[in-house]
Amino acid sequence: MSTPDAEAARTADQPEGAEQDNQARARLMICLLSVLLGAGYLLMALDVPRGSIERPGPGVFPLLAGGLAVFAGLLVSWESRGAIGSLRDWRWSDRTAALRWLLFTGSVLVGIVLMPLFGFSVGAFVPALTVLRLTAQLGWIKAVLGAAAIAVLTHLAFVELFAIQLPPFPLIGG
Repeated sequence: MSTPDAEAARTADQPEGAEQDNQARARLMICLLSVLLGAGYLLMALDVPRGSIERPGPGVFPLLAGGLAVFAGLLVSWESRGAIGSLRDWRWSDRTAALRWLLFTGSVLVGIVLMPLFGFSVGAFVPALTVLRLTAQLGWIKAVLGAAAIAVLTHLAFVELFAIQLPPFPLIGG
């Protein structure tokens, strides 16, 4: 529990509306990341066979997911276009937030690079592990188990539910 004096001292350092600006900037960065990763996913999907209506191929999911990521990123950024002050006034107020954002971005990019090399499950495991460690603040064991569960469940959903053939480990021939 904080006292009114401690609360006043904590907020005196921040200009009015700084917290809303930080939230809006974070939302804009996530939108930008969504658009960039979605576009990369779409470009990657161009080289993957899409199959037919009766038997969709492995290229269907990347097209749908990439298109949805680009659309969602553009839609949310359009919705929050007036919520941010000047971008040139932007400063990281918290080094931990900057580090978490960079780790998350890096893990998603590593996951995208690993996906064609080691399969969907490994490519999904890396970002899931990072998100669980950074946002849920779980210990390593729980984060690894949770990320493994997410990777396995998403793989099963796409293979069983959507009937998309995703090779588990292309380099190993699995």
